[in-house]
Formats: sequence, C-alpha cells, structure tokens
Amino acid sequence: CSVCSSSQLESAPCVEGSDRTCAPCASVSCAAEQYLEGCGAGAAGTCAACSSQECSGDTYLQGCGDGAAGSCAACSVCSSSQLESAPCVEGSDRTCAPCASVSCAAEQYLEGCGAGAAGTCAACSSQECSGDTYLQGCGDGAAGSCAACSVCSSS
Repeated sequence: CSVCSSSQLESAPCVEGSDRTCAPCASVSCAAEQYLEGCGAGAAGTCAACSSQECSGDTYLQGCGDGAAGSCAACSVCSSSQLESAPCVEGSDRTCAPCASVSCAAEQYLEGCGAGAAGTCAACSSQECSGDTYLQGCGDGAAGSCAACSVCSSS
C-alpha cells in the first residue's frame, strides 16, 4: 500500500484490491478564524481556533485563518515623532499616528509626545524665558522658542 506524505491525508484506505488514496492537506477547509492542526502522513488533522495559539512578549499572531496557522511577528515600534493609536494585541499589530495629529488649544503646546507616548497639552504660560528674551510661536500644539528682545535705539 502507498504511504501518504507529510503534507497529505488519507482520503481512502488501503483495502484488498485497492491502494490507499491520499489528498493534500490544503484540500481541507477550515473556518475563517481557524487553522488546520495535525494534518499529514495520512492523518486528517483538525481545525483549531486561531485564539488557541499564543505569542509571547511584544509579538502578535499574523496570518492565522482559512486553514493557515500563521506565525508570531514582532509588534511595530512607534518612532520618536509618533504616538500609539492602537495597541499590539493578540491578532493585530500596533498602529502609530504622528504627534502632529494631536490638537491642543490655542494657548497650549504638546509636551512629551513620541515613542508611543501620547503626551499632554500644556499651557504656554508654563514655559519661562530668561533675561531679555520672550516666548515666540507657542500655541496650537507648537512649543515655540525663546527669542531675544529687540534693543531700542535712542535717537
């Protein structure tokens, strides 16, 4: 009798007068949120829920479903100019948005946004400039900067 390969299941047994028939494991249909587990070398396997697979650390399960087992992938990391808009969870990667997408009131600036942190809107009045300088350009999310005061000429 023929032997099914590691990627085949037995579709008809070997009986007197008839050889074993094998079919590809890919011919087994699983539901959208399932993968085929244990198919091959003649075994038909079973459809298992994607939620039964676990990824560890800062990883998530990608590509699981419709018969495919998927694999664990590293979660994306937000850059220094991005905040986390959706966390990395069991079946979905982290999504990041630009810090520029955060709106602050007219007399506020965005402080501490980046590397996943959302930051907070702070009052422009909380910033201090020293000596003969003043705060220029603060508001609408921008921190602004200290600028030198003009010197008046005596004429």
